[in-house]
Amino acid sequence: MFAINRFADEPQTPLDLGIGPQPGGGARLDVRAERRQLRRAGAHRLRPPPSVELTAAPDDRRLYPRDAADGATVPVAGTVTDPAVDAVRLTVTSTSGSVVEEQAGPAFSFAPRIEAGLHSYDLRLEVLDGDEARTVGHWTDVVSGDAYLVQGQSNAQAAPLTSHGSTVAESPFIRSYGTNHFDAGISGADRAWSFGGGDLHYDSGAVGQWPLQMANDLIRTEQVPIAVVNGAHGGQPIAFFQRDDADPGDIATNYGRTLQRLDAAGLTDDLSGVLWYQGEADEENAAVHVDGFRALLADWRDDLGGARGEDPPYYVFQVRTTGCGSVAGVALREAQRRLGHTDDVTVLSTTATPGHDGCHFSWPGYRVLGNQVADTLRRDLFGGPSEGVAAPDPVSARFTPGHDTVVVQLASTDELTVDPGVAADFRLVGSTATVTDVAYADGGRLEVTLSRPAPEATGLSYHGRIGDGPFITTSRDVGLLAFGSLPIAAPTSITATSVRVAYGKAATVSVEATPGIGLRPGRGARGWDRARLRRPGGRHGVDRPAREVAEARPAPADGPLRRRRRARRRRRRGHRGGREGALADRGEGPAEGGSGGPPPAGRQGRGARGRPGRGPGRRPGGREGALPGGARRQGDAAAAARPTDRDRPGPVRRGAR
Repeated sequence: MFAINRFADEPQTPLDLGIGPQPGGGARLDVRAERRQLRRAGAHRLRPPPSVELTAAPDDRRLYPRDAADGATVPVAGTVTDPAVDAVRLTVTSTSGSVVEEQAGPAFSFAPRIEAGLHSYDLRLEVLDGDEARTVGHWTDVVSGDAYLVQGQSNAQAAPLTSHGSTVAESPFIRSYGTNHFDAGISGADRAWSFGGGDLHYDSGAVGQWPLQMANDLIRTEQVPIAVVNGAHGGQPIAFFQRDDADPGDIATNYGRTLQRLDAAGLTDDLSGVLWYQGEADEENAAVHVDGFRALLADWRDDLGGARGEDPPYYVFQVRTTGCGSVAGVALREAQRRLGHTDDVTVLSTTATPGHDGCHFSWPGYRVLGNQVADTLRRDLFGGPSEGVAAPDPVSARFTPGHDTVVVQLASTDELTVDPGVAADFRLVGSTATVTDVAYADGGRLEVTLSRPAPEATGLSYHGRIGDGPFITTSRDVGLLAFGSLPIAAPTSITATSVRVAYGKAATVSVEATPGIGLRPGRGARGWDRARLRRPGGRHGVDRPAREVAEARPAPADGPLRRRRRARRRRRRGHRGGREGALADRGEGPAEGGSGGPPPAGRQGRGARGRPGRGPGRRPGGREGALPGGARRQGDAAAAARPTDRDRPGPVRRGAR
């Protein structure tokens, strides 16, 4: 230790330095005894800090994942090896004040709680030596919030390839850890927390433009800090991202570098979501892509844990193009769409994202995409609104009876906006017919009009397009997912399956109905709402309102039972005609073209079976009866001349029932 024995009196005069209190010698410097004198002279005691071995401590700008209590515990522990230390003190400071805790040394272990929110914490660790405190650790901007992993190729990296401007979305509460640099040495050397940025490439804190906007939007509504670890690498196929099962943390692999970053950041088991955007480099190799993704997903589920459950939720972007610059192929995008039905992942749409140059997006496009991702996370994780959030996803398609329209049923019933001209992006499979118009119908349906009836078509595809519109979008501008060869089912005929009639009550008709298909050709479901049925046996034969109950059952085939019923009806009609001919031959009824005179008094207007409301000689339903030889009466005058049951002999008369 150097002691200042005398200060210089004049400029350029050297200081009198030495060991001991007096010029020229002495091997002793009693600092405690001469402290006041030294301080008056302007001297400061310089001692090396005591040796402290820390076993747990935070880092500057670190984000701790929040727990069920909406906060986190920050461990600070270790051992002080300097025997002169009397105690250890930890001070935690935030905008709400400071909390101080002391422990006797040499071993110490603190576990202060911090709350998740838009406020940072400052932690200072000190050792106490008598009445003097010396700082041995100081960490600033420590927060608690949620963490997300982003992986994939260039649209996941989302660097400013076409335009800058994402600095407007930066926030001191968006954090990242390490770098996504592909060099193992650079990646391994960067073990520090940073503020996140979007206009960066392979740099510390690079999170990408749309992930930056996603984090910014979540911070705005959820009021918690967000950490994003982006491990993406542009232009790489699915094989590039696979795990080395013999050494999962191998820093020479993309998977290993990302896993090491998550481990060092303390986020491996506390992710709020994993977002995957990759596939352009796989072009139309749908089977290879799906196999590779499923292997990667299984490895993630082995190595990563969720902040709110055993696994974090997984989100898969459907790529916009096949490779870059083409939407001709749709096989890989169809395979990605189906992952949402089979692999417990949520598929996100990019078909209507603006600012598309054929491969990447400008900052305005990435900004829209980031907001849509935030909407999805807000719905899934925080109970946010759902209307217009889900990507429109077709589940079935069916011809209408004329085979000139295809009705596509979507998974969601959210109302859609269909831009004029979008029909050009649809294709029929197995037919040369084209799509001329697309319209949205209530109930989550798209009505696709064809240029001609095309019963030979087997499927329908939607390819999307490069550039800005026209699109089919939700209220939040989320585009219809691209799909390929969606099977088109044959039209379903609708038929009544049962009729129940009770006197004085409404009739109930049970029918089979398929959504979007008319109940009968030329008569839709609204027609049935207004339908009225003639109730046999009702008073005065008047029509009564009917209530219809729809249920699913196909139209019966024209089998033997139906044929026998038709034959019986024909025989009955023939029997009536033959009986009337016999009456005419005996002179008891009118001959063809003759008249039997008016009916007796008191029976005026009664039909052949004595039922009110029907003219003479008319069968139920208004059709006129058959005459001998197959001739039919014409006009009301001839019908009125037909004899009634009252004029017929008793053995022949049936009477009214």
